[in-house]
Amino acid sequence: MENNIKFYRTYNKMSQSELGQKLNVTGATISSWEMGRTEPNWEQSMRMARIFGCSLEELFNRGEKHTDSLSSEEKQIIETYRKSDNQTREMVKRILAYAKEILNEEHASYFQFPGGDEE
Repeated sequence: MENNIKFYRTYNKMSQSELGQKLNVTGATISSWEMGRTEPNWEQSMRMARIFGCSLEELFNRGEKHTDSLSSEEKQIIETYRKSDNQTREMVKRILAYAKEILNEEHASYFQFPGGDEE
């Protein structure tokens, strides 16, 4: 089964071992999930979605890789964010949270992004 576990893990700058520790499995198990050799159970899937701040549909989207639908500009923004230090990332998150607050609920969904609060 294709999934976006690796995308969300690397987006959140986590190693396979770090994610494994949060889910009480080994890094090898995370690797197996990412490669599609095995699948996490329901509880593990739900916990991953909470850790990454995404939905199950985003985590397991039936074969489409998450980055396939991104424009080159979006990919560049993600890469820049990934390369930034923690202080810069926190500033970006605060700016997006503020923007979300001042928009009405109809438009706020545009500012949802993976990597939200952990459990």
